[in-house]
Amino acid sequence: MTFIRSLSSGGLLLALAALAGPAAAVEPINFDVRYNADLAALCSASPSEANYVAAINYCHGIGIGIVRYHEALAEGKGFQPLFCFPDGVTRNQVMNAYVAYSQAHPQYAKESVGDVMLKFLIETYPCGTAAPGKKYCPSKEIN
Repeated sequence: MTFIRSLSSGGLLLALAALAGPAAAVEPINFDVRYNADLAALCSASPSEANYVAAINYCHGIGIGIVRYHEALAEGKGFQPLFCFPDGVTRNQVMNAYVAYSQAHPQYAKESVGDVMLKFLIETYPCGTAAPGKKYCPSKEIN
């Protein structure tokens, strides 16, 4: 079991994902979030789609869940943060970056949402680039 998979089995299956490839219409099956590509479709929904509000809210909710889970872990002794957001980053910026990341990595389309989200966060927001003294960015600061 990989480190990322072991974390996802502990609750990190709730994560953001983005579509690998061009945006496709949101389908009811996407709300089952079987794979990264399913949630990716939700995260990249077009405002003209009938399910847009539900899709984007679902996507953002899962994103907040993974950040809050990380916060809870970071409060424990000996936990080294896996990712750190720079000051001023917004939830929409993170979501858009995740969509771009997944589009650039189509090989992750059938992987678990938790695994891909952690790959994205760790690679995109390494702790060495966070504001000095800031271990992670609490989700309440991600607007």
